[in-house]
Amino acid sequence: MAVFISYRREDSEGDARALYNRLAEETDESNLFLDFEAIGAGDNWRSRIDDTLKKVKAVLVVIGPQWLDTLKARAAAGGADLVRSEIAASLAKAGVRVIPVIVKGAKVPSSEALPDDIKSLADRNAIEVRGSAWTTDTDRLIKILRRAGALPTSRRSWMLRGAVAAAVLAAIGAVFAVRVTVPSVPKDMSYKYAKALLESHGLGFQPRKLAVGGGDDRGIDVVADQRPAAGSTLFMGQTVEVDLLTKQPYWLVCRAGGVLGTATGGDTLEFEKHNGTPSLDMKEGSCSWVTGAIVPNQDPVLKPLGFKDELADRFAKAPGGFLAFCAFSQYDLPNPKKSERLVLLSYDEYMIKDDAGQLHPRTGVGSHICVDRLP
Repeated sequence: MAVFISYRREDSEGDARALYNRLAEETDESNLFLDFEAIGAGDNWRSRIDDTLKKVKAVLVVIGPQWLDTLKARAAAGGADLVRSEIAASLAKAGVRVIPVIVKGAKVPSSEALPDDIKSLADRNAIEVRGSAWTTDTDRLIKILRRAGALPTSRRSWMLRGAVAAAVLAAIGAVFAVRVTVPSVPKDMSYKYAKALLESHGLGFQPRKLAVGGGDDRGIDVVADQRPAAGSTLFMGQTVEVDLLTKQPYWLVCRAGGVLGTATGGDTLEFEKHNGTPSLDMKEGSCSWVTGAIVPNQDPVLKPLGFKDELADRFAKAPGGFLAFCAFSQYDLPNPKKSERLVLLSYDEYMIKDDAGQLHPRTGVGSHICVDRLP
């Protein structure tokens, strides 16, 4: 086990989940510990956490605005505080890198505000992860974990690198080099899924960010064009140049079931419109903009760019069957007043369960799924 993520559900569950997902892109999930991912039904959660803390190389202590108040309240009540116990155990273990991760504009607690067993947490150099600079800040955290030897490269990445290296050597030394057909990289696809698509064909990804006005750090870098064109032939290991634009999409929430998932033509899914803001009263199979009702001329069709095959499993695992999507309307070119479909760029879970098992909408989820810029 490489990295343990410690957090308080009432303070930063969404941020902890987003960090876990980001780190899982860099290493195998077996190297990460997040309680609701690592502890299965019937497991003794206390012993599972204790055993894991004996093996980790780094502990990320996610601190949001309510973290210190909750710590004080539980200390005053005299009850057990599992998060405090996690931190105390990790601070006492030699060779473990303990990193405070500050989210949502919180501050690192002073040593005077902390109990004796975790007072030294205030002496650890913290890293802030901001919604407005999510990609840059998490990349910096990943570099820190790499240098500490706490974040092994995933087996998948090593296999891909090995395959590409072998293909390059074969192209140099063989009479008949391996050649591959360049796939079509859909316009508006998130750069991460575009990169994964090309790498799955044994090709490299060479991004080129196009200049756009505004200078805003928010938004998602998406595909505008590619070179060479789809259908061209390259040697395995060669790169495809991809132009990227920054889109600033909206936040859409959908609930699994009903008609959602009905195929409407290959790469799209059908849904039912929900007139109102997202809530537990939404019908199964319905979707709603967070900022208001879906417009009347919007066709009830979703087009996930790069992750359609993942959605059934992710809906099944999501609390309450709710997923939040980064989305925008893709208009019918002959009739620009009519929006044909909702294009989905990325997704995350929308609901969380409190200690009593009740579902509540997550706060700040849009700042994670709708901010993804190429470094």
